[in-house]
Amino acid sequence: IIDTPMFTGAREQLEAVARDTLAGRPGRPEEVAEAILLTLTNEFMTGAVVDVDGGAPLP
Repeated sequence: IIDTPMFTGAREQLEAVARDTLAGRPGRPEEVAEAILLTLTNEFMTGAVVDVDGGAPLP
């Protein structure tokens, strides 16, 4: 779960969901951007799946 303005009125829900991740906190948009930049700039990376989920458990 990524902390965006969409969660302005739902801070408690955001924090509750984020506590269940291995990171223990919500992700930042900058962290998602860093992962995207990695996949765009690393010419040796091919066909990789990059999870940017803070270690969130599968439902």
